[in-house]
Amino acid sequence: RNELVVDQYTTFCWPKTIPANAYTGATFWNIESKTTMADGRLSSITIVQHEGDLEAGVPYIMYNEATELKVYQTDDEVLAPAAEDAANGLVGVFVTTMFDDEFGQVADDAEAATRGIYIISDGTLYLCGNYCGVYANRAYIKNSLIGTVPGPISAPRRYIGNPNGTPTNLNG
Repeated sequence: RNELVVDQYTTFCWPKTIPANAYTGATFWNIESKTTMADGRLSSITIVQHEGDLEAGVPYIMYNEATELKVYQTDDEVLAPAAEDAANGLVGVFVTTMFDDEFGQVADDAEAATRGIYIISDGTLYLCGNYCGVYANRAYIKNSLIGTVPGPISAPRRYIGNPNGTPTNLNG
């Protein structure tokens, strides 16, 4: 991928396996746990650095370290992203997906919060309202699939949220 914004988070889901250390320009992360507000909306996610191969069809959070991601992939290819519950809340897509088409429009922020779909844009966690979607080979976050208990501290962790603690409802 080209034209990445350095020091920003995005998502990544690729149909072919990428061996460990066979890519440059980014680090990859998995969702470990979440923090929610009283009404159940996400306020932040805790991510832990991924180690090992990037598995075909499994979504990851990508931290851009350069303006271009270079990968050296294997020939192992999958036809569909991993099962929805395979990556602790990250759901990968291979084609551009608009959530209105996939799940229907929402009437207001409360209905959007109940649907519980979020994206990461410019390093911020956004609640998806109407006219929201993700590009091909990326992923979205489904709140109901994220665990709340962090694992043992063994790898670097980071947090992604909204600066004021309330995810923005993203419409268009």
